[in-house]
Amino acid sequence: MSIEKTKFDIIKKQNGEHFAKAIRNYDSGIFDIPNIDKIVRYAGREAEPIMNYLISLKNVKIKEKEEHQNPIELLDKAGYNAYVVHSLEEQNAISKYFEPSERLCTFNDDTRFERYYIINAVRKDVDDIRRADFDKPMREDRYGTSVISIQILKSGGFISIKNRYNHKVINPDNTFNSCPDNIIDGLSNAIKEYFNVDFSAQKVPMPGGYIVLNDQIIKYNYEHNNIYVGDGFYASDGNITEINKSSEILLDTILFDFKTKIFEDVTDDGYTYVIRILSKIIKGKNVSIKKNLDKTYSFFADNIQIAVLSESKIISLTLPGIKEINKLPHFGGYVCHLSLPDTEIMNKNFFINNLCMSELNAPKLKIMGAECFKYNIELQNINLPKLKEMHEACFYENNKLKNLELPELEVMEYDCFKSNRTLNKELYKHVNMDNSVKSNGIIIKNLKFATELFNSIKSSNIQNMQNKADKSR
Repeated sequence: MSIEKTKFDIIKKQNGEHFAKAIRNYDSGIFDIPNIDKIVRYAGREAEPIMNYLISLKNVKIKEKEEHQNPIELLDKAGYNAYVVHSLEEQNAISKYFEPSERLCTFNDDTRFERYYIINAVRKDVDDIRRADFDKPMREDRYGTSVISIQILKSGGFISIKNRYNHKVINPDNTFNSCPDNIIDGLSNAIKEYFNVDFSAQKVPMPGGYIVLNDQIIKYNYEHNNIYVGDGFYASDGNITEINKSSEILLDTILFDFKTKIFEDVTDDGYTYVIRILSKIIKGKNVSIKKNLDKTYSFFADNIQIAVLSESKIISLTLPGIKEINKLPHFGGYVCHLSLPDTEIMNKNFFINNLCMSELNAPKLKIMGAECFKYNIELQNINLPKLKEMHEACFYENNKLKNLELPELEVMEYDCFKSNRTLNKELYKHVNMDNSVKSNGIIIKNLKFATELFNSIKSSNIQNMQNKADKSR
């Protein structure tokens, strides 16, 4: 039996046939890379996104410099005021540059500087770079890279470059592709020699959602507090912990033990609210798991399907028995279908930045707080027949919602549905103040307050809508 066949079979079993065949069809020489099966053990079930990186492993050479430069001096040349962190005070000294909702997890970790070598760097012109000027954040734009934190695990094998936007952008911990040379040439070698630590600063960048940890490729669903949560495992401080699949299951970042019926947050962030909701839902019920034909798993409490999971990600979520609900931080980021059958009050910032959700069902919801479902760009269907109040900036920048029925709506504050080009297009033809529904129509009955409903509506048109609403009452 050849080495290639042995490696192929191992990878086929752990990552799936599609993954193994993709490697073989692209370049069978990848199977000759030492420990390739261990390298891809946690890389998921699709090889295509990481193929270029795997190819680069066939002949990797470290570019050494004859004259080692000082990393702080190099960052100075790149336009940064930088320093090496030696204390908690120095670790958190840059926190003043971050918006309250965009603060790094680092600032909540009192021992981060003890486990990681950290270089904090602030652009010399930082005072001229204002958050208000960047309403569409991009990870490597001037604001995102104006304050960065380079963090290297002291035991080696891991580097992360943090971003000023934090989680307002995709994969913020991989700024500059976590390669210091992308900031200024020679910085990778300078950092390596300065701290005398070897780390994975890839010459071939990893795609979003992947990191390299101790030479292993990690495909993760969530990152928080430098803990990476993937399909059936989580990685922290260079160590990977696999769950016991015979008695445990991961729901996003929440670990459930079928024996004890206890939920636990594996990111150590103490999501007591999420855990309290889930615990309430399953209390006194028989909890079970069912494998579906499409290789997803359904999580049941008695005969009620609470969640559908794909690779440990919740893609469908039902939360019964919850009359008032708050935001669920770092939870539900991959939910496509959300059902809140008993919820009447939804407080602000609920399900912000969900890029997957297509369907929302909340048949009893009466009050929706500010900025709920903001940036939910895939949302297509909503069922809110009892909604009376919608506070500012709900459904902001949703571009796929074509039909809108809100027959009991009385209050809609500013910026709701703003930048929704699909609804805006047919607005005047289909806005009705009564129950006569036109095809693809929009029903907004009893409207008392609407400001900047859509980008292109002028204040006079809003006043006309408001006057019509007053007459209809």
